[in-house]
Amino acid sequence: TPMFVGQDLQDPQVGGNFVEEGFGSGSEFGMKIESELRALSTLDTSAEEGSALTGTPLVRPGAWGPQCTGHELLGSSDDFYRTFVSAGGASLSYHDTLWNWWSGGSPTEAIGIFTAPGAVPECP
Repeated sequence: TPMFVGQDLQDPQVGGNFVEEGFGSGSEFGMKIESELRALSTLDTSAEEGSALTGTPLVRPGAWGPQCTGHELLGSSDDFYRTFVSAGGASLSYHDTLWNWWSGGSPTEAIGIFTAPGAVPECP
């Protein structure tokens, strides 16, 4: 099944539970989300239904990951249209990245580099 994942590296709804339940710190949460979003690009090599096992390649997932402490990213908001992440020499919004993935354009992933807990200066 084709998929596109949008996840803030410092999502307070998910990250707060991660910390409160003792799974790690806010920094560990941010680094793990960044790592997992980046790993989606190689999902075809390890997924049960991927070409590594079945011979039929998966559609490469798209991913967008800012570090702005947002939770609701998809919709008609600043998070969707005016939050930008650098990728491939361009600054891409969730909208731009999702459209590239949907229409066969490029790049299909824009994932920020986790720095430290909290929002980065580029956030609206």
